[in-house]
Amino acid sequence: SGDQTIVAAVTGSQIRVYRAVILNGAATAMTVTVKDAASGSTIALLPLPTSIGGGLVLGTGSTSEAPVFRTVTSGALVFSLSASTQVSGFVQYEVV
Repeated sequence: SGDQTIVAAVTGSQIRVYRAVILNGAATAMTVTVKDAASGSTIALLPLPTSIGGGLVLGTGSTSEAPVFRTVTSGALVFSLSASTQVSGFVQYEVV
């Protein structure tokens, strides 16, 4: 539980996420709060299914489409987990 830095901040650049796969590793209710560490703002609230292996797939990974999430300049991408259970997955992103 708590804040987990997914992509560290890069000074003078934004992080743009084009695909995110987030899987719940336990049969427990879980909400992932996506945050921008620089601004402190919440980008999204993502409730995960309560089944083991249930999860979310966001975006296609194509950089020709709008990003799923975007930080402000010099912001880190942070996931804050509502429970201390296993969550796995990946993000596909670029730094611009």
